[in-house]
Amino acid sequence: WNGTAFERLGGGVEAFAVLSYVLDGIPLIYNGQEAGMDRRLAFFTRDPIDWREHRMFALYQRLNELKETHPALATGAATLRIPTTEDESVYALMRIAEGRKVLLVANLTARDFETDEDKDEAVYLGSEELAGTWRDAYTGEAMELGENAAFSLQSWRYRLLLSVD
Repeated sequence: WNGTAFERLGGGVEAFAVLSYVLDGIPLIYNGQEAGMDRRLAFFTRDPIDWREHRMFALYQRLNELKETHPALATGAATLRIPTTEDESVYALMRIAEGRKVLLVANLTARDFETDEDKDEAVYLGSEELAGTWRDAYTGEAMELGENAAFSLQSWRYRLLLSVD
């Protein structure tokens, strides 16, 4: 009744979905959200959901898999807010359990943070917990991070990284 995820979150719908899974606790998914529901359901009457293929399905499928299998996403796992040079725009959060880590770096604004030849507008993170080898949860890309790391993030984009044991 208060709007679809797309109405309420606009371009941030994916970033906020990922954030809801990385935060401690159990995420809430509204009816049809994983099918890209782009209309409000009617109350007190039959209103079928159009179960169609949508990019949100793969996103939620991977998030559900990680929530079920990765110890750092279990309820009660340690949560660490990672400081950034853009704390008002970029949310960086690490979850840690059983020596394994999950790192989310999410740009929660319409502003781009990028490094190019003329200027450096990357987001910088700082924590000794960052040092190590990481793998992108969606692309499989591996990367090495130090205690200080720079990220380029377009508007409403995120990186979900898993520590490599």
